[in-house]
Amino acid sequence: MTAESALMRGNVEEGVEAITTLARNLLTFHPFSGELPAGWEAVLAGWVRGTPVGEMVGMLDGKESTLISESFVYRLVWAIEAVRVQGAAVGDLRAALLEGLLARVLTYGLPTPRTTLLAQAGLASRTMISRVLGDFPGQFTTPNQIGPWLRDVQERMGPEYWPDAGSAALWKSFLQSWRSAADGVWVLTEAERPVEWLEGIALPAPGGIVQLVHDPGVGHTLVYSADLRLLGRLKEQEKIGEGAHVEAQVASPESITIRRFGARLAA
Repeated sequence: MTAESALMRGNVEEGVEAITTLARNLLTFHPFSGELPAGWEAVLAGWVRGTPVGEMVGMLDGKESTLISESFVYRLVWAIEAVRVQGAAVGDLRAALLEGLLARVLTYGLPTPRTTLLAQAGLASRTMISRVLGDFPGQFTTPNQIGPWLRDVQERMGPEYWPDAGSAALWKSFLQSWRSAADGVWVLTEAERPVEWLEGIALPAPGGIVQLVHDPGVGHTLVYSADLRLLGRLKEQEKIGEGAHVEAQVASPESITIRRFGARLAA
């Protein structure tokens, strides 16, 4: 409760300290327990603060992404939600006061209610979320308040605001997902697709989050890291469709899993 309260008040450092204490306690109990390497606290703090994962590479000899995905996004969120559900089941009034912010912070690696709402709404880059909210502060507190803020941002944002094609494409896709819902019934699909990685890169660990950007100029679907570093491309062009919300993560050294929520694609 201390951690969520601090984050709701915007006190990120107090929140980081409380979350670290929670992790130190909860991740010692079965079935949430697992090996935590020396120095894990610094990676957790960076993740919660929204530090780009690329800036944390080297802190744990290349184990940073695996630690984040397995220990923080999976096991720690599982443990926190289990405690909350158990508290509600036994009538602990403190459980009723929790709004789920702590789980969102750990899932998306962003420290405030607004940043996590944008991530939950489909803006897939932590770096982009931090930048756009830094330049265009929003006062939304619920998902249905994001639309009016977005319209205001679009009126004020210059055409060259995003510095690269990948960011611009992700922003365009995010905007399209908030336009009229006249596309009909949306469906959730999941598929595994083979990847051709760039030579010389450190392959992302299984479970790691990646971003997909279609480049119409060359007809390829490019694969980027969570911090928008080009990693490779899909071996086959992937149909995404305008306005769809897409999540992708590494399935194996040769493939990624793509989850798409959007209007049904034509055959």
